[in-house]
Order: sequence, then C-alpha cells, then structure tokens
Amino acid sequence: MNRLKELRKKNGINQKDLALKLGITQQALSYYENGKRNLSNSLLNTLADFYGVSVPYLQGATYCKKCGNYFFEEDHYVFCPYCGISLEEKTYINRCLDCGTVFFFDAPNYCPLCGGQRFE
Repeated sequence: MNRLKELRKKNGINQKDLALKLGITQQALSYYENGKRNLSNSLLNTLADFYGVSVPYLQGATYCKKCGNYFFEEDHYVFCPYCGISLEEKTYINRCLDCGTVFFFDAPNYCPLCGGQRFE
C-alpha cells in the first residue's frame, strides 16, 4: 500500500509514532505499507479518518473529479472508465453507442468510423 507510506510522510509522521497511535507494532505498519499484509476494515477506516481521505483512496484507487467515481488503475487506464475524461491531459473522449469506437471530444459531431451520432 504505497499510499499509506505517502500519506504518513506527507504528514511528517514516523512509523513508530503512527504505530503507537494505531495500537500496532512498527513492524506491522511496515508490512502494511509495503503490501506484505492487508489492513483490516476497522484499521482502514481508522486510517482514512486519521488522514481525512476515503477508504478507496487509501487502498490506491483513483478518484475522477468529473464523475465522482473511484477506480483502480490495474489496467493502466489513460481515461476514466466511467466518463471518459483523460487522467493526464484532462481532455474528454466520446464512445459511439452504435459501433463502440472511442474518439476525442473535439472530433466532429459524428463517429468517424460508422457515422453514428449517439455518444456517451
């Protein structure tokens, strides 16, 4: 869980102090941060509250500011799989509902492959 270490360091907390606050050993915290152990739901909630973040964010999910969905980038998404916003350039894409072709928002108002005019 890279976000655990990232958030801890960003907040200027060392492993020993955070482990004491959580009631766990420093070694256990190290295992959680390095992905060698999975956090329990209660510990996930405690850490999310402590850092002021959501549980999905803490688990490594990406939050899409346009549509409000969380998703995991295991498939190396370049675009949000829900709304089509580019995660890097903040441009939008369309998906043709007739043929499924994906193209950029600034393309003509018809699908360049099939000519369809229904998009999502």
